[in-house]
Amino acid sequence: MTDRRRLSTVDLLTWAVVLGYRDQQQRAGIRILLLPLPPCPACNARVLDGTASWVRDIGREEVTISMRPCGHNHWVPLRAVEELQDHVVAMLGGLEYRMLTTAEIAREAHARLDQDATGPEQCPPGVHSIFDPCPGDCGKPVDDEPPTDRIPLDDLTSDQLDALYDQLAAAEAALVRVHHLAAAIHAGAPWLSNHSETAARIRAAIAGPTTTED
Repeated sequence: MTDRRRLSTVDLLTWAVVLGYRDQQQRAGIRILLLPLPPCPACNARVLDGTASWVRDIGREEVTISMRPCGHNHWVPLRAVEELQDHVVAMLGGLEYRMLTTAEIAREAHARLDQDATGPEQCPPGVHSIFDPCPGDCGKPVDDEPPTDRIPLDDLTSDQLDALYDQLAAAEAALVRVHHLAAAIHAGAPWLSNHSETAARIRAAIAGPTTTED
């Protein structure tokens, strides 16, 4: 497929962050379970491989991303990439402290670029809630009131609080198991070549309580 389509600014920011984070993962020695690539903007097909290439000629400086297996190619002028560097650096820095899915990265890209267009006091509705920080650091929550389905902690019974603490403890234990499993994967566990066993170990690490780092 030889036709090329220009990436939108939001898609460009999403792809730049995902490709940048995947590069960081690979340099850290992670070879499997990389952050999935975004879907193809042209056909919404799953992308298994997205290769970025740069062209720097007189009067032509651009970046092309070739997506496989759908075969669509997308391009942007290099200056568009440079204009987004502050956002890319900030989002990649944030991924050092919290793990986002590809879809969540795309939503943050939308939020940041929408905010650039509307200004710091006019974040689009639904971008963030009173309980969540604004992805663009505008400091102003969109929702004036908390959701009505949330019960204040002071109104919970002791049994409800105990149940919440049990859920929190279970979540923390699952996180520890997942960290142990990630360390085993990083160290090159002998079962890595068996995708079914690897997937089973990941599910077991989440569900627990069996040990999965052997």
